[in-house]
Amino acid sequence: MRSEEYWAKRMEAQNEAQLEKGEAYIRKERAEYDKAMARIKRDTESWYARLAKNNSVSMAEARKLCRRVN
Repeated sequence: MRSEEYWAKRMEAQNEAQLEKGEAYIRKERAEYDKAMARIKRDTESWYARLAKNNSVSMAEARKLCRRVN
């Protein structure tokens, strides 16, 4: 194997390894994002339920109340 071929293959292998690391990082961050969004949704729904209960209104009405404020 010539020196040029060796270095070309070595660079290609390094590039592939870096791409895989990047893809693994993206997968991990996406999972964290999905968990955070689920937690936010759960907390928001809990807050709406508490608002509805405390004001004796339906969940739909509680959501409307919040939209009026915005």
